[in-house]
Amino acid sequence: MVAETPDFDAACDQAGVGEGARDGTFRTLTEGGMSFGVPRWSSEEGAQKALENTRRKSFERNAALIELAAALWRKRQAWLRSVSHLILSRLSVR
Repeated sequence: MVAETPDFDAACDQAGVGEGARDGTFRTLTEGGMSFGVPRWSSEEGAQKALENTRRKSFERNAALIELAAALWRKRQAWLRSVSHLILSRLSVR
């Protein structure tokens, strides 16, 4: 099941609400009891498209965080070796 929200998008366009702020605005309004659009059954193709749009938007919003996590993961082994080296050098001094 997916929801059609053309009325919400049109209202955002008229109010000048950008793409990045729409999810938060939608959440706030729906939590307050206001609804937009009508739920409907979707075809398998439509559901896949909705999922792909969700993945794309999530990646766009979190791209910097994902890239940072990937960079830190790539540096993990070097960092672990440097920490191990520090611990072993301190143990050998004692």
